[in-house]
Amino acid sequence: MIETDVVNEFFKRGYLLSPAAVEFLKGKDIDEFLSKKYDKLVLQPSDFAVNSVKIIKNLTFIPEELTTETFLSFYNSKYEKMKKIFIERIGNEFVSINKIGGKRERVTVLGMVKGVKGKNGKNVIEIEDVTGSVSVIYNGNVDLDDMIAVRGVAAGKVIYADEVIYPDVPLRSPATGDGRVLLLSDLELAEAPQSKIDILSDVLNGGYDYGIIVGNVGDFEKLKTILPDGKKFFIVPGPKDSKTYPSLPPKINFGAPLSNPSMININGVNILMVTNFNMDMLKKRYLGRSSLILNEDFLVLDVVPDIVVSNGQPNIKNYKSITIVNCGSMLDVERPVILDLKTREWNELKEM
Repeated sequence: MIETDVVNEFFKRGYLLSPAAVEFLKGKDIDEFLSKKYDKLVLQPSDFAVNSVKIIKNLTFIPEELTTETFLSFYNSKYEKMKKIFIERIGNEFVSINKIGGKRERVTVLGMVKGVKGKNGKNVIEIEDVTGSVSVIYNGNVDLDDMIAVRGVAAGKVIYADEVIYPDVPLRSPATGDGRVLLLSDLELAEAPQSKIDILSDVLNGGYDYGIIVGNVGDFEKLKTILPDGKKFFIVPGPKDSKTYPSLPPKINFGAPLSNPSMININGVNILMVTNFNMDMLKKRYLGRSSLILNEDFLVLDVVPDIVVSNGQPNIKNYKSITIVNCGSMLDVERPVILDLKTREWNELKEM
């Protein structure tokens, strides 16, 4: 059912849909939602909550043997995934690199940065797609392995660029859901002082519906002893827990172990969990540099998060309706956060 039909069906029943609600209902069977009675005029995603948790991104397999096909699949998958993201943003207006040449014309090309060097105060960028490579003259900075769209004037096998476009995340209304989520990072239980662990135990026994722990746990057996019964905890390892990035879920028999990075959806809200987060990950739609060759590139951010949970100095900020939460470390300053999915408001708890 297309968006206008969805809006009309709810309107017939006396309800209006917010833009976020329209987005939430995309691709869903709406019959169940249409049959319900609501006590308000304008409906939000939280009004359709069904108390569900879905795992969207989670690495569960690392190939034991690397073949030529594995390498080709890994590197080509980034290009194909990023191409879809660019098409969503700027449409399918770019041309293949092998079609550039001959007459002077304005072009838009999509490619991966394979080389950068300076020349006469400007950067000469080598980008490539699956058909070939081209040099781009650009008065700006890019990084190796960035996936970019370039707009400019082609002259032979050189493009004089006046614009470089990154995929970035779109502007959207904040997604909302149901439930309160406790956020923690870098517990460092093998090294943290007992006084902080005692405070942590009090926090863990507070009022919330779900828990998320991102980063170095240090001692999983100790964590098992202090996690309360009846709470759903998602546990993402840090670099001390696992030497690779991306990393597999920790081998534990409690909670819900997930890989680093990973993404879940709680009642309609997408939550990305990743260590060492930086804003470029959203702007470039890429989650860092992989130390593994996989069957596909796992680090492309092809699903847009609503919330990002990471480690690092305690900090909460927003970017294009995405709430980014860093909770700190028990070896320095830890500030647990309770995030209300219904209002998207947060509360920093007692500092540890």
